[in-house]
Amino acid sequence: MKEYGKDCYQDILNQDLAWGSFLEDEKEHEKVIKKIKRNNIKKVIFIGCGSSYYIAISGAFIFKKITGIESEAVPGSEMMFNPEVYLPSTLSNNEKTLLVPISRSGQSIEIIEAMNQFKENDNIIKLALTCNKKSKLVNITDHYIYSKRGLEKSLIMSRSFTSMLLGILLMASLWVKNTQLVKELKQLPTLFKNNIKDWDQLIEGHVTDFDYEKYEFLGQGSYFGIANEAMLKMKEMAITVSEDFHSLEFRHGPKSIVDSNTLITLFIGDKSYQREKKLSEELKSYGGDLFIIGNSLDDKIKELSPLYFEINSELKEEILSPLILVPAQLLAYHLASKKGLDVENPKNLSKVVENI
Repeated sequence: MKEYGKDCYQDILNQDLAWGSFLEDEKEHEKVIKKIKRNNIKKVIFIGCGSSYYIAISGAFIFKKITGIESEAVPGSEMMFNPEVYLPSTLSNNEKTLLVPISRSGQSIEIIEAMNQFKENDNIIKLALTCNKKSKLVNITDHYIYSKRGLEKSLIMSRSFTSMLLGILLMASLWVKNTQLVKELKQLPTLFKNNIKDWDQLIEGHVTDFDYEKYEFLGQGSYFGIANEAMLKMKEMAITVSEDFHSLEFRHGPKSIVDSNTLITLFIGDKSYQREKKLSEELKSYGGDLFIIGNSLDDKIKELSPLYFEINSELKEEILSPLILVPAQLLAYHLASKKGLDVENPKNLSKVVENI
């Protein structure tokens, strides 16, 4: 066990417990979804701050892909200042907008102030997604879904992020009554258990042996929000400059920074696989090291990377989104540990932003 960050480390290593607990409450979550579906929902807006906004980015993509309902991710501050830009300009046939504010604590000030604007709006349904059912957010929303084991001891978000993203996956699956998708989601805790020890050991070894100055995180589709969160974990935990991009966007200028001091983490998708493989070959030719995380990897792409993780499951990439973040969480943790940083007390941060 590390000198610093014991709580954070355990939060990362035990995420399957939060996932399993959330999935065990499937029937309770299904009751909430059935109530919401009695309304004619035209659009769903996922709202968050920081890590919760990155949940919203992946979640909006996933929800629209599974349900077909127009979905969007909006930062809490934007929804607080400019709600009219994001809400549908016209509604007919009793159409309504579903707002899904996401907050681990349920206390984030931008989220609370944004929701308070809609107390008397009959065209809006509010569904809180949180890890704290005894919160301000739950008190001012119409419904809530929460992860009862998602709340970490640590300040750093890890299992709360993945369990709330899993929550959106389950919401979407229940919305379309897709029992097969629900069954697939229930495979995630086992996949986590089967991989976590190997991932942890390999990443710790790589961090011990190699040093980089620049860290880049790339992903497409539902993996873009994952790349965002991986970037943030590197900043919060390892106090290290990092960036994120849609994978192919990295070719349009940012690739100019790649050299032997750069580690590029690529969350490689199924639909984008061949193009991202070609991108990997190009980035490797510039001298950068690659950390490739994906479901099924061929021998050629494995040869490009000193560090790669292949999940090797039958699940679709959106279903794997919570799991595929975990290696990047471990990367940030082990780099912080190598640098002697106390991730329980990261520089300039607090667990909840309650004042602006």
